[in-house]
Amino acid sequence: MWRVAAHIPFPDVLWRLVGELRGTATIARCLTRRSLLVRARAEQVHAVFVSIAEPSGGPIGPFLTHFRSAFPTVPCVVVAHPRPADTRLIAPALRAGADQVLLIGIDDGREVLCSLLHTLADDDRLIESMATRRLRPNAAFLFNLCCRCARVGTGRAALPAQLGVESRGMERLFDTAGLPSPARTIAWARLLIAASHLQRGHYSVERAAAIASFPSAAALGRTSQRLAMMRPSELRSAAAVGHLWDRLTESMSTTDGARNLEICDDVALQAPGRLETRA
Repeated sequence: MWRVAAHIPFPDVLWRLVGELRGTATIARCLTRRSLLVRARAEQVHAVFVSIAEPSGGPIGPFLTHFRSAFPTVPCVVVAHPRPADTRLIAPALRAGADQVLLIGIDDGREVLCSLLHTLADDDRLIESMATRRLRPNAAFLFNLCCRCARVGTGRAALPAQLGVESRGMERLFDTAGLPSPARTIAWARLLIAASHLQRGHYSVERAAAIASFPSAAALGRTSQRLAMMRPSELRSAAAVGHLWDRLTESMSTTDGARNLEICDDVALQAPGRLETRA
């Protein structure tokens, strides 16, 4: 069962949502937007629901901007009445970082939550399935491991322990699989994850970069230019993910001599063939 935190200051709307999510999600009620932030930080919630309207009249935009900066990967649903006072706030809410809108009396909370969480999971599965189709089994396994490291932000440093080898053994595994260096493969994984989210339309470059564990939107832009010669805006194209896969497989056919010259955003070249993570 999913865990949801919700700040909905209107009891009738809150209990309607509780009823719609019964058997699908448990709801932690938060009395204020601030307490919603505290709950999201203290617990591993799968999503948050927040009312687009506030009795105090506080705007939703600044809250969503702050929430999205603090929790780039937590899905957020704004709850609104289908009336002009609420609907005029929907577009700004989506631009500020909301993922979905639930219109009271029109949308079903369970359907909205399930659709949102399944769509996000499908994005992850799409990258893994494409790796399985385009790469040899050992390369696909290593690439998908890099994707998981990219999503949680552990980077190259976590790979040896997960593979049960030392750093040199890890380099040999990637080399044998025909992949670029581990650091560069993780950079490709981050880029593909960011592109898959940018294709969703309303995701900002900053949020897509954070989801893919880039230190900044600028870092995403530099990686996109270096690996694929694409601007971040071009990653929104429907063909972007396929193009990135084409460039990755092309790069795998380059000579091994180029591998020691690769520099990624989170690594620095210290000596020939030796990479060290930046602090």
